[in-house]
Amino acid sequence: MDPNAFDSAQDLWVFAYGSLMWRPEFRFVERVEARLVGAHCARTIAYLRAREQVTSVYRECTRPIWLKREPEQRVPALCYMVDREHGQYAGRLTLEQQLHHVRQGHGQSGANRDYVIATVGALEQLGYRETALHRIAERLTATHDLAAAAAAATSAA
Repeated sequence: MDPNAFDSAQDLWVFAYGSLMWRPEFRFVERVEARLVGAHCARTIAYLRAREQVTSVYRECTRPIWLKREPEQRVPALCYMVDREHGQYAGRLTLEQQLHHVRQGHGQSGANRDYVIATVGALEQLGYRETALHRIAERLTATHDLAAAAAAATSAA
């Protein structure tokens, strides 16, 4: 996608998911709940590419989204969709396999565990529940709480 395809005189909508929901790290004028059906301008696009395209596991595309306003408004938005053909795409994993990867994962922004929990928190603030992701977060917080309790008990003894 060419950043020049966006007219700087028009609005640029970015469909945020994951850390873009709770830590966008770019200035924006407005945050509006939006629904993706199916899934300064040039500087923002360059920043997003540097952030989201580190390994090219995401495909940059534009998709129509529905802004949750009265009445709903359909607008094009910049989106990052997983590339299922990419070598780092894990495919369908069991819950235990997902938990294993999340627990060991750590990137430039911190622990993957924290990323999952923060994403679930951002979804909940908007009133959304993504069952599979919530299940992972529930298991992560339960095991973390147990580990923290065990560590506290050991240090108190």
